[in-house]
Amino acid sequence: MINIEELLGRNNSFVLEELKYISNADINFAELKDKTVLVIGDSYSINEFFTLTMLFRNDMYSDNIRVISVGHGVKQYNRDDLMELEDFFEGFEEISKGSIDYIIYLSSNDVLRFKAIPGSSLEKDKMLVSSMMALALKKGARVLFVSPFEVYGAVHNGFKPIKESDVGYISPNNCENLVGLSARFGETLAYSLSKEKDIPVIFARIPTVYGSRSGDTGILACGSEIEAEIYRIIVSSVKGHTYLPPLPDEKMSIIYITDCIRALIFLLLNGGDRETYNVTFDKNITTFREISNTADKLCGRTPSFGQAEESSYMTQCRILDGTKLLELGFKSALTLEQGIGGTLMKLKTRSEASE
Repeated sequence: MINIEELLGRNNSFVLEELKYISNADINFAELKDKTVLVIGDSYSINEFFTLTMLFRNDMYSDNIRVISVGHGVKQYNRDDLMELEDFFEGFEEISKGSIDYIIYLSSNDVLRFKAIPGSSLEKDKMLVSSMMALALKKGARVLFVSPFEVYGAVHNGFKPIKESDVGYISPNNCENLVGLSARFGETLAYSLSKEKDIPVIFARIPTVYGSRSGDTGILACGSEIEAEIYRIIVSSVKGHTYLPPLPDEKMSIIYITDCIRALIFLLLNGGDRETYNVTFDKNITTFREISNTADKLCGRTPSFGQAEESSYMTQCRILDGTKLLELGFKSALTLEQGIGGTLMKLKTRSEASE
């Protein structure tokens, strides 16, 4: 019988430290003990870290959490190894067996999927949300519905942080906007069914998630171009190169993967029914330029790029207001320097392990 530490292997030692960080957070994990958690969605790294955290809790604290993962989550591991874990299951066939206490639904932000098969993707997401809510009703499960930042659309509010009540325009005539349209429709459908059938649902909206996942590629495979740009910046710093994407001084909210998982677990257990929460923190409002300079400093290099320049572009706001989450009692998050440092450490340990 293998455990999570053996499954991850030595090239992911830092990931184990991050699982410890999440597992030891000031969260009432006792509510998950002996429960079944279903994770649904194609948001790779969030699905993966959510699943691994629950399984890691079982190894370390004997929580006996039964985890069912549906969608792209932990595919990079050998399936035979996964199936040796008594507390992990994969696929729809497991859903009908026994109880399900919690459901985490991850609305996709895979732009490429929506561009490739727009109509089929929307139809699939609609059916998935409907089936998920019907399952929650049947099993008496509590649902956490997680949407990407794109659910807000284009909010032009003078760059004031976006509150949960703000709504921006999403053009239906561009396939790249289907991430936001699908998430917004999914939220509306879940909210309506929750109110009609009295199903407990909490809504979480996340900004750009960054950090290195535990697979071989290193990149967070969540589908967002901004996430990919952040990763390119950090890798460039490691290699001694310079890279700065367009609009380097546009401010945006980002969140490190471990803090994202901590906050989502907290909301799953503490969020109010049919309430919406932005998963974000003031200390993680940044720019591409600041990310690059921070990575350079942590790599022992002189920052490649100077001070921020005044932007002449009128772009949509990408800053979220996290007041509501803080008022609920969630504790402060990692700093930008700590998050980038974590990404660098994972890249370093993976590089050393491959030598």
